[in-house]
Amino acid sequence: MDQVMLLPYLTRGHIIPLLHLCDKLSTRSRQKKLTTVYTIVISEKFLEFVSAWRGDNVRFVTIPNPNPAPPFDPNHLDYVPFYQSLETTFERLLDSTDLPVKFIIVDVMMLSGFDPAYNRKIPVAAYWPMTASMFILLYHARLMEERRANYQNYASGRVSTGNRPNTITRSLMPSLRKLRTSTSDTQSDHNFRTGKVDYIPGLSPISLADLPWPPHHIFHNVVKLLHVCLSKSNCLLLTTLYELETDAINEILAVLPIPVYLVGLNIPDLPLQPNLPSNEPSCEYLSWLNSKPQKSVLYVSLGYLPEVSGAQIAEMLAGLKLSGVNFLWATPGVHLKGDFGSNGLAVEWCDQWKVLSHSSVGGFLSHCGWNSTKQSLLLGVPMLTFPIAGDQLLNRKLIIEDWKNGRNLKNGSFVRKEAIAVVVRRFMNLESELMINAKHLEGICLESVEEGRRADKEIDCFIRESEKNWVQDFI
Repeated sequence: MDQVMLLPYLTRGHIIPLLHLCDKLSTRSRQKKLTTVYTIVISEKFLEFVSAWRGDNVRFVTIPNPNPAPPFDPNHLDYVPFYQSLETTFERLLDSTDLPVKFIIVDVMMLSGFDPAYNRKIPVAAYWPMTASMFILLYHARLMEERRANYQNYASGRVSTGNRPNTITRSLMPSLRKLRTSTSDTQSDHNFRTGKVDYIPGLSPISLADLPWPPHHIFHNVVKLLHVCLSKSNCLLLTTLYELETDAINEILAVLPIPVYLVGLNIPDLPLQPNLPSNEPSCEYLSWLNSKPQKSVLYVSLGYLPEVSGAQIAEMLAGLKLSGVNFLWATPGVHLKGDFGSNGLAVEWCDQWKVLSHSSVGGFLSHCGWNSTKQSLLLGVPMLTFPIAGDQLLNRKLIIEDWKNGRNLKNGSFVRKEAIAVVVRRFMNLESELMINAKHLEGICLESVEEGRRADKEIDCFIRESEKNWVQDFI
């Protein structure tokens, strides 16, 4: 008997998809009569959260809670000491585990997992928890470096982004200004005028405003970390579908020297019966949804509200009330105060899968996190986008421009209640084109995740290749 370890980045949004992948792997392994145990490494505070997860060959081990939360900014004061500490913890875990470790699946944002495995000659599968488009954008970042004048102009505020927000923070601007160059080329001038990046293989043209600049995030360091992770990995696992990101995936397959597996969306494969009300009357929000007409409710979830200003939250609540549209707002870990009017309900937690499956829900106002976006795609629910940071900005671009299953709400750094009310009312009129596109994507996604389709075949291939004991070239 041996084991496969899974090391997620220590937040719920990263733990959940790895749990779903683990379900798939453990089920397929049992079907093949393999005696592999799947060990998921989490911090102590998530133990209760995962307690409902059961599996004959799945178990959890805990490590001490990180304090503060793990930073992913190489310039963050806690970055080096945190990851050094976590790396030591993981080394001890590997050295004391009771079963031989066949390989480790490591979330690319959990940087502490790569060196301990590499140094012990344990194969690593790098798990990419974002879109393939985000991967290829970072992978080809050198192409944007070559247009340094473009960066300098954007950082100094001379590039017009129309009504789109300038997502580069003041703390990032000095670093970008260092990229000034005395030379300029035709492509840089073109991008300066159009505000588009149109030279990344595998990506359709992307607005400068949709480049994924997280707060206090130094782009070049992140790119270096990506390449370091890949250099110590035996394969890459993508959490997407070929039908959704064909060009980006083709480019990844063409440029990476390691195997790439498309392991599906890593959310529940079989949705609840859509377009049916729930039969759980004891649940307040489900009872509330049951009382509303079909497709009349806008579901609102913006991730963790501390990332959004209190003033914007209050303005959004006022705009939703002013719209007259029914809305259910989920605010994880935060008690949202205020009067929600006759058309609104706020809850600190809800089962998002059940809510999006409910017949009364006709739209999803989202921060465009990849997990939420995948659920919306699979359930055919149109999205109203309000990205906050990081890959959410690129996800908005995919939703609006590529997949055409959503509309944009966030025009500017602060959105007024009057604008919110107008956009929400228009969005919930459920334009026929938007609904047609959303339903078309739902069909593509449902077909893709059916038993025996591409995702299952890729997982089977991944298991088969891992059973051959990958050979890694160690320097």
